[in-house]
Amino acid sequence: MQRQVTGALVATVVVFLAAGCGGGGSGGSGASARIAAPACPSGAPSSAAPGKSVRHGGLVDPNPASAAICQYSAASHGSRGSHGSHSSQDARARVAFRSLHRIVLGGRAAAGLAAVVDSAGPLTPRVRRCGQLPAAQLLVFGYANGSERRVAVEELTCNFAVVSTGRRSGVLTVPVASDLFAITMVPGHPRGPRTPRLLGKSAAGAVIAARRQHFTVYFDGAAIDPAVPVGTVIFQSLPAGLPGSGPGRQVDVITAVRQSPPCVAGQLALTFLGGEPATGNDFGTLLVRDRSRLACTLPAPLRVTGLDARGAPVTTTVRFPLVGTSVLSPSAGPITRTTGARLKGIASGEQIGVLGLQAEYRDGPANVDNGLCTPLWVTPATWRVRLPDGQAIRTANEDPGNSFKLAPSGGLVTCRGKLGGDVPAAVGSFPG
Repeated sequence: MQRQVTGALVATVVVFLAAGCGGGGSGGSGASARIAAPACPSGAPSSAAPGKSVRHGGLVDPNPASAAICQYSAASHGSRGSHGSHSSQDARARVAFRSLHRIVLGGRAAAGLAAVVDSAGPLTPRVRRCGQLPAAQLLVFGYANGSERRVAVEELTCNFAVVSTGRRSGVLTVPVASDLFAITMVPGHPRGPRTPRLLGKSAAGAVIAARRQHFTVYFDGAAIDPAVPVGTVIFQSLPAGLPGSGPGRQVDVITAVRQSPPCVAGQLALTFLGGEPATGNDFGTLLVRDRSRLACTLPAPLRVTGLDARGAPVTTTVRFPLVGTSVLSPSAGPITRTTGARLKGIASGEQIGVLGLQAEYRDGPANVDNGLCTPLWVTPATWRVRLPDGQAIRTANEDPGNSFKLAPSGGLVTCRGKLGGDVPAAVGSFPG
């Protein structure tokens, strides 16, 4: 689910207010042809600590006629804000930026971007402590009545981005933030194939349309957008018709979901997937799916504990907060895989909860087996995921299809029951 964006930033201006993004349909597209594209300021707003945290909604108005994505990089003046540690608020405030790119979206693409921004999750203490990367964006939304709304985007060292308007801020998860950032890395004279138009299509329709032009679709998340049917593609990176120059033929998309009530345990099912041990650690993933006919919002925090065969705890408990839109897709079927095979049972664009587990297995006390933990391994029989209301769901700690198993079951192995995790958890489309 998480893919970092890399490459050189090129100082250029790319304007894209063409049929690929500004065509008919929802999102104020009719007005986009009559309204001038928003301009980018010569410099981005000074970096500062995030503002008051918002819960989903309230950052921007819906249905802009157009939107400009303005890209900036840190000016090379030797300030502490652009080098070394970025952990203090003083260092953040000293970052200065110079303008690089402008890309303009119209119609559906602008409306989709507004929905993505407005679905930003609340700030967490961890995010507030993150440093800033030497790049920034400013999103300028233009509306049919002539008004504008500016949203500052700060890329963080902890794989999130903070979006702020005025004194209010929210958090975008790394796949969504990367999709936004990738748009501004298009060189001035790209020679790659033109990206297919996927906006307005269903998840399955987007896959078919992309394949016709020899592209692959990655579903990087969802945003709350009541203006279009559930599952509709509302944002894509790169925009339709824009030629790229990066490796591969890939389009990252975000789909629409609705505000949904909190999930209850009876709606949910749990699947464990084993991972590949590395650097003395074992890894695993818990997938939470909604098997009911109604969509629901995965509540947080979730607490994960390993249990023995009698149901008694044998590991520490890991607390997983959630960041970003956490609406699960309804009617999600069982997830399976065979040895060496891809996952089966996950539909295109299906939104699933993903909890990453980690446990040290190699190193133990110095006085036991020459410092190796093997005699002290604890392998849970099951995993319990407890919801905030106290209800819980369980699944076996086993994955017969795991090609890198430490235990015969393919389950996660811990040293003395010490369990960790890749927190926070997220809801997204797990590749099948």
